[in-house]
Amino acid sequence: MAGTKGAWQCLIRVFDRQKWGECMHRVAFLLLVLMTIVGSLRAADNPFVGTWTLNLAKSKLPANSPYKSITLQFAVVFDTVTVGSKFVVASGQEQTATELFHTDGKEHPGTLSLGVLHTARWVNPRLLEIMAKKDGKDMGTMQYEVSADGKTLMSKYSTSPEQVLVFDRQN
Repeated sequence: MAGTKGAWQCLIRVFDRQKWGECMHRVAFLLLVLMTIVGSLRAADNPFVGTWTLNLAKSKLPANSPYKSITLQFAVVFDTVTVGSKFVVASGQEQTATELFHTDGKEHPGTLSLGVLHTARWVNPRLLEIMAKKDGKDMGTMQYEVSADGKTLMSKYSTSPEQVLVFDRQN
């Protein structure tokens, strides 16, 4: 971080136009460092960030559910949420997938299913809502909600109201 000392000196001399040109790269470096720190702090404070494993005993699944286990990994960077999933079915076969959501309340193409548009938004700091459409038709709304104590994550899907997935935090 040797460049940050010079950047601070440049900021002190910000109104000296002759010195400003010489210092611009140091100031840009300092701003990049500060933005990275602020973005990291915001993500670290997000209750979704981390690894979650399905608690079959607490979940409500159909009797014919194929899942033996599910692990979710959430990452949040600015307005983007990445959800990595690992599913293990009764036969022991593993499947993995990763989906990206922009939480700006606007439609964005899904990263897993061709032609699916997602609209994601934070309802509150502990509730993420994702609506899906394909060919202009509503495919349903997924909700992820972290408990007040931050230890459990609940997942509900509007087209399967009887199904509730409950996950326990792993880290």
